[in-house]
Amino acid sequence: MKGRGLARQSTVYCVALMLLAMLLILRGTLNSPTSVSTNELSEKSTQRPTTSTCGRFGSTYVSVGERYLSRQAEYNNFDIPVALKLSQIEQCQAKLKVLSMALAWPTMAPAGEESSRLGTEFRGLELMLSRRTPSGSSRPKAMVDDFLMSSHKRFRENAAFYPSLGLFGATENKGLSKGGSSMFWGSHDEQGDVVFICNWERSETVAPRCAGTFLIPVLTLKIKVEMAPETLPDWRVVVQKVTKSVVAHGRLDEA
Repeated sequence: MKGRGLARQSTVYCVALMLLAMLLILRGTLNSPTSVSTNELSEKSTQRPTTSTCGRFGSTYVSVGERYLSRQAEYNNFDIPVALKLSQIEQCQAKLKVLSMALAWPTMAPAGEESSRLGTEFRGLELMLSRRTPSGSSRPKAMVDDFLMSSHKRFRENAAFYPSLGLFGATENKGLSKGGSSMFWGSHDEQGDVVFICNWERSETVAPRCAGTFLIPVLTLKIKVEMAPETLPDWRVVVQKVTKSVVAHGRLDEA
């Protein structure tokens, strides 16, 4: 009987020792760092956040949250697939060609997804940011001069001041009901010359829109803002709010 007791006790000790060894091994495994391949580490180190898009218009640096974007940013030296693979640092140093944003009106909340989803039914503001050139036909005043010089004489003769808008304007002779277009121009107290071109055509794929062009001198940027025609009477507030929003996303680096 005594021998059997010793054997049973020895068995219990062996089992206990085995359990203890297994617990120690398991604990060591849990506390040890997870092994990661060199390729995985490399991928993680070069991955850039997808929460914002950035770049430069000359000496102006701009960074915009993804929720504002209505389409992918266009860069001068990279097509879109290549630009999407750039690291955050590489992207922010790259030269932007066009940056498109969408904002709800009048809240100015980000509306990139809404703009893409609604298409021609979107009633907010669609912005296109580009670099301001020292001179050229893209400047608002030059746009007006070219329009008045090149338009048909009868079109020019229609030019008049619209008190309800506080803008000068002219409309094609075929009239709004036939899908013509209009140009309105004037001066904003802070941003200078402003031009709006309204296209009144309506179809299954096209809705009437007005596109305004003005400059933001402090950031050396040219802004094109598209809006629903019913927003045009509030053009001064539109220019003011758009300027404030864009300035909040950009900075002019010292030369």
